[in-house]
Amino acid sequence: MRIEKVVIYNINSLSGRFEIDFTDAGYGEGLFAIVGPSGAGKTTVLDAISLALSGKTPRIAMVSETQDELMSKGCDACAAEVVFVSRGRRYKAAFSHQRTKKGAKPFRPAKREILEYQPDGSWRVIAAMIKEAEEKIVELTGLSYSQFTRSIMLAQFQFAEFLKANSNERADILEQITDMDIYRNISIAVFERKDSESKHLGDITARMEAVKVLDETEQQALEQERQALEDTIAAHGALRDGFILCRDTVKKTNALERELEQYEADKPAAERRLAEAAARHELAAAEEKKQKQALLDLQKTLKAVRELDGGIAAKRDDIARIGKEIKKDEERISGHKKSILILFKKYMPDADNEKL
Repeated sequence: MRIEKVVIYNINSLSGRFEIDFTDAGYGEGLFAIVGPSGAGKTTVLDAISLALSGKTPRIAMVSETQDELMSKGCDACAAEVVFVSRGRRYKAAFSHQRTKKGAKPFRPAKREILEYQPDGSWRVIAAMIKEAEEKIVELTGLSYSQFTRSIMLAQFQFAEFLKANSNERADILEQITDMDIYRNISIAVFERKDSESKHLGDITARMEAVKVLDETEQQALEQERQALEDTIAAHGALRDGFILCRDTVKKTNALERELEQYEADKPAAERRLAEAAARHELAAAEEKKQKQALLDLQKTLKAVRELDGGIAAKRDDIARIGKEIKKDEERISGHKKSILILFKKYMPDADNEKL
């Protein structure tokens, strides 16, 4: 984590708004000190950083609706902001606290926000609740409040306490400040693991010493016994395979016998169905013979009909020819009638049509 900017507003002796921009060229060398007389606000800068990131400071562990020892006297609000870069991204941690004008409690609940810088230059809120902000700061910086105060900030009066303490007390204070207790715990765990492994090694060594080493004769006897066991295993394997084959054969035989019994049980019904089918076959054969004879009779009838059709066709041709001859005769008769009528009219001019 790299801090770029700190904003202080009405905190301790720094009444008003103050801004420290560590990206300014004046801080370009990378190493600087906060110096000044007592009460100038050196610790306030550190308080503001801790307040913005964690909502509390090593000196003041609680800012609530009933107390605020960080707010400058005579002010109605205080705030702290820290802009920092972590894992290549820029974030802003903000803390604010206000007095109330009415109500039983003198202060409003403290507010905390964590914001992330956006490519368009704006800030996006990523945590707006106190617990949410605490979890987000640990996620972004990789440091809890205890780790932050021990690794980055040495709380006021702890250094004096360290100088006045004896050697054992100084070791405890250094362990607390530098979080070295983890290494003490690791050392204890390593010692306990070494003691456990040593005991385990002793047990193994004792068991190895209790194992009797065989001479060549005993080894040969064991080898012969091993070979005999392998031969026995092979023989038992062959017997097992034969037994499995016999068992499977018996199972198949039993199944075939059950199937044969079922066939025997079904045989009478099958014989009855066969007799019925034979009777139906005889009836069908007789019916087929009758149908064949009827077909022959029908074929003869059809032949006779075809012959009659041929004679009828010839008669029809004769009828047509005779009809034509009759028509011609009728035309000649009509002509003769007309000639006779003309002749009658010539010799009987006074006769009427009826008489003619």
